[in-house]
Amino acid sequence: MIEIKNVDFFYETAESESSLKNVSVTVPKGQVVLLCGESGSGKTTFGRLINGFILCDYDGKMDGQVFVNKISTAGIQLHELAETVGSVFQNPKSQFYTLLTDTEIVFACENIGMEKSEIFSRFEKTVQDFHMEKLLGKNVSQLSGGEKQKIACACVSMLEPPIFILDEPTSNLAETNGLPVNSSLIAICRCSVDRILLPPVVKQSRRLVPAAFPVIHWNI
Repeated sequence: MIEIKNVDFFYETAESESSLKNVSVTVPKGQVVLLCGESGSGKTTFGRLINGFILCDYDGKMDGQVFVNKISTAGIQLHELAETVGSVFQNPKSQFYTLLTDTEIVFACENIGMEKSEIFSRFEKTVQDFHMEKLLGKNVSQLSGGEKQKIACACVSMLEPPIFILDEPTSNLAETNGLPVNSSLIAICRCSVDRILLPPVVKQSRRLVPAAFPVIHWNI
């Protein structure tokens, strides 16, 4: 469960008074949420409240409280919160650490010292779930935009976090390029508990998620 209580936040470098103002939201367990709004409306900032980045990586002032699984994000380290909240950024290149797709997919699991047998088991399942057989062994810099998004989704899925934050997962992609990303979203919906998707516009939102999954639309 995600609870946001009376949150105000503004960036120190922002021209406007507040990026988020008096936000109170509860996301129940097992829910898909599509948070829709124009560029600059605060969707990314909202995601940063949940994954803890807002308090660690950005200069600004925040009032209010954010709870993830009843734990305040103000009292937990970022690496600890990453086990609960997985994030895929607007630009997937910003979260890649290695050159090859295979090593990138397993990087996070190796980084936390997971047993090799468990990593291998998760790797095989992830490749199958995300239909990535043709992407294995490739240089990530040579992938298309949609393929990079797909690898980024798979990397986060390897840790099996109960909550996913996906920030504009189909932004700047042509309709045909968006198809492999949509298949990744279906895989994520099947394996995670809570999903927060931040599409750029409302008309994109419903087709991102298979009809079998309950969806809440929020406009910001």
